[in-house]
Formats: sequence, C-alpha cells, structure tokens
Amino acid sequence: MGRKIFISYKYHDPFVQQLASAGAQITTARHYVDELQELLDDEDHVNKGEKDGESLKGLSEESIEDKLRDKIFDSTVTIVLLSPGMHDGTLEAEQWIPWEVSYSLKRKTRDGVTRNPNALLGVVLPNNQGSYDYHLKEPGCVTCKCQTINRDNMFSILKNNLFNAKELKPAAPCSNHTGLAPVYAAGHSYMVLATWANFTRDVNAYIARAIERNESWDDYDVCIQP
Repeated sequence: MGRKIFISYKYHDPFVQQLASAGAQITTARHYVDELQELLDDEDHVNKGEKDGESLKGLSEESIEDKLRDKIFDSTVTIVLLSPGMHDGTLEAEQWIPWEVSYSLKRKTRDGVTRNPNALLGVVLPNNQGSYDYHLKEPGCVTCKCQTINRDNMFSILKNNLFNAKELKPAAPCSNHTGLAPVYAAGHSYMVLATWANFTRDVNAYIARAIERNESWDDYDVCIQP
C-alpha cells in the first residue's frame, strides 16, 4: 500500500557523494531527494514534501511554515535524509529540519480531522568519500551484523529518538565485541536508521519497519520537541 511521505533534508548540503544524475553540477542533498522521488513513485508512494522545481524561496517564514504544516499534516511517514553538513552550527531553533520532525511527531486536529504522529525513518547519505561512518556503520560487527550508530552532530530531536525504547533489551553476547559500548537488540529506537545504499535496495521494507515502530508508539519515550 502506498504511503504519503514527507522528506526532510538540508537542501544545499554539498558534502555528499557525487551522483551521476547530477551531471557536471555539484551534488547536494537535493539531488538525492530527486532520486528518492523516483523510488517512491515506483512503489506507489506519494512525496508530500517539496517537489523539484517547487521553490519556497522569497516567502516569509510564516508562509513557509503554513505550507509545511499542510504538507506534513497530510503525511504518515517522515523520512529524514541525514547528510554530513546538515548540522552546520546554526542554532537548532533557527533551522527547519528539527521543526519539521517535531511537527510530524505531534498529534494534530484540523477541521475535525485528527492526524496521528508519523513514523520516522532516517536515511544516512554517503559523504564525499562514499562513507556513512559519520553516523552509521553497517555492519558494525562482521560476526553479529549489528549497527554502530554515531549520534554526534545530529539534531537533538533525532538523537533523542535513538535508543529510546522504554525497555532496552541487550543483544545476544558476541565474542567479537570489544570495549564498553552497549549493544541492544532490534527495536531499540523509535527512529529506524539505514544507509542510503541499504535503503534503496528495499525501500518498502524500511518504510514498513518504521511503521511497525509507529504502531508500537507506547513502547518508546518519543521525543517530540525540537
């Protein structure tokens, strides 16, 4: 079944791997949105975010906020494209991504219609060198295939929706693990996290996984404030 999806991303982030589809242009996170749009179309999903060629430039912040509210209200899944330059040091309160994620995670009523919080899926884009390790290493262990998640330089609302299960269950012991970092079983986070490479191999599987977490909302201490 097709889903209505809102995509949140840092439009002009150039610190991502070059895409052939960008041609001679410097690839930015926006080019990955274009490729994601094609993948969503192929699977009958609907992109409720900003379309290619649709510009909010020149609008007041209030007008932009109104348009984004309309788009997010009519969506059920939020996909955040995490990129190396997404958190550029600007105050989080002055950036759109934390606000978009926050609004999408709130239960809202409009004209008698109530929307439930969205499922949340984070997709890590490759950096200029093609690496995802700045946020996610898959597999983090060659033996048990666990993920290694680096939350440094993530927006707080994303960071706080990782490892936020009310009951964090430890993973089965692995003889290959060293150090003191805890390893948790599947379902440890409300936000599902994947690399771009793995996500694009099976878009529907990752969306379904995010929806499963959403349906288990009460099992998580979901952070809804930016």
